[in-house]
Amino acid sequence: LRLILHGRRVCDAKKPKCDVCELADICPSSEMPYGKLKKTKKVI
Repeated sequence: LRLILHGRRVCDAKKPKCDVCELADICPSSEMPYGKLKKTKKVI
């Protein structure tokens, strides 16, 4: 439950606050520049 609340407050999809996130050192998304996330294609 606390991770969900953390995600809602800090990990906003449009503008994540990685600079204040306490989990940024273990989060792979914190290494990506904002706006540069790539969408993956489904392989069927």
